[in-house]
Amino acid sequence: AIEHNGEAIARSLAGPGFFLVRLDAAVSAELVHLRTLATSFFALAESAKRKVGERSAHSGGVGGEGIGYRAQPEHESEFLETFLHTANGLVHPPIAAPAGLDAAAGCVHRSLSRLGRRILAVLATHLRLPQEALIDHPLALFDDDTGEAGDTDQAGAAGEPDAAATSSSLLRICHYDPPSAETVVASDSDPDGVDVLFPEHADSTLLTLSPIFADTPGLQLKQSNGTFLDVERLPSAQPEPQLGNAQPFYCVEVHAGDYLGILSRGLVGALRHRVVRRRATGGAGGRVSCPLLLRPRDAWR
Repeated sequence: AIEHNGEAIARSLAGPGFFLVRLDAAVSAELVHLRTLATSFFALAESAKRKVGERSAHSGGVGGEGIGYRAQPEHESEFLETFLHTANGLVHPPIAAPAGLDAAAGCVHRSLSRLGRRILAVLATHLRLPQEALIDHPLALFDDDTGEAGDTDQAGAAGEPDAAATSSSLLRICHYDPPSAETVVASDSDPDGVDVLFPEHADSTLLTLSPIFADTPGLQLKQSNGTFLDVERLPSAQPEPQLGNAQPFYCVEVHAGDYLGILSRGLVGALRHRVVRRRATGGAGGRVSCPLLLRPRDAWR
């Protein structure tokens, strides 16, 4: 009941800096499906992954940030950055393999965007911000509150999407390498040891929505006392089972980025966070996550 908890949401963002939302079964199933397909994608040969496009720029990009696949060997990580396009709500760039990854990414992008829109609506009221500052711009791609994309089909030069027809918000599908055999052996004497894969930072967003998969912990949120909180280890972040073999309900972690901090005149601060790898529990296939970076549409014009 997000619409009835605006004060609690604003207080959480101003205090601990984040809150958790329990997702319904349908969105939980979308996340599990996307994670499975993304794991298959990142297992492909490097040449196959680069066929998606390697950070191909578009005019709505974020200061050189682009659409497509990129690897960061220095951080033992790789990313697939996807944007929604108004042509039937398709994800750009097109992803040929594994089959269905485009559709799965589009479903998660739209579902998390709808959730983000609802949160921003109640925040606008409780922070006394004009609705258009938080609502219209980040999701101007959508025709209405259903989160369904319009039917215009615009394209720029050389097949690149027109900026006006492409979302500024992006779904960043991330893969962090598992620990090496040597690291796992060393962890026997250091069970709480971690490797920092993505250093401490704040996001250039209004909100960041990060689905929680407790089996591969790694997202750490910086607290006011300077320590880091392992959000995936919180009891409230664990998947909630349903009766029978139905899909468990998963959680999404929500925190503010720099833009909400600026628009709220400091009432809400951008939460600093990092990604780490626990040497003893890195997961055989590494960590796969899919945060939605909800951004103002006109911020990069």
